[in-house]
Amino acid sequence: VERAFGLRPTPLEDTLDATVTWYEQWLSRP
Repeated sequence: VERAFGLRPTPLEDTLDATVTWYEQWLSRP
């Protein structure tokens, strides 16, 4: 997720990033 204006990620953004990463890994399973 791109950060607007170079702001630090919020806890919510961190959670969303982690969820998206996990989901992409789950989809890429054989």
